[in-house]
Amino acid sequence: MRPVVLTLIMVGLSPHVWGENPFAGTWKRVSPQRAGSSLTLIYEEVPNGVKRRSEAVDAQGRRTGWSYTAYYDEKDYPTNGHPEGDSISLKRIDAHTVLSTLKKDGRVLYTNRLAISANGRKLTTTITRKNAEGAVTETVSVYEKQ
Repeated sequence: MRPVVLTLIMVGLSPHVWGENPFAGTWKRVSPQRAGSSLTLIYEEVPNGVKRRSEAVDAQGRRTGWSYTAYYDEKDYPTNGHPEGDSISLKRIDAHTVLSTLKKDGRVLYTNRLAISANGRKLTTTITRKNAEGAVTETVSVYEKQ
């Protein structure tokens, strides 16, 4: 019994078993391509959450970006510099999937399903929102880990 307990303790503490946050790192958008523009997402792991910032450059060379630090507890956390929303919440679906919800004054603007590929090299984001007519729209983007 003693070797089993020791093994479980070692397995429980091993970062190789649980792995690092697969979202951590720098991601560059590869699809859809927009002439002369770029979008980079930078994720840093924090305990039970993530610190995220974006860096965008439009076709005219203007730089924009926004950021947040949030936790996987479905509570609202403030965003910094977002053109639409003022808070975000995160829900971890599984080790490779997160659902974020962007809000303005407590009202949901959109949800974003973020999914990391099995090999950890691609991030697919699917933003779901209602347009002005009330129809649901989806925007899918693909990023590659740098």
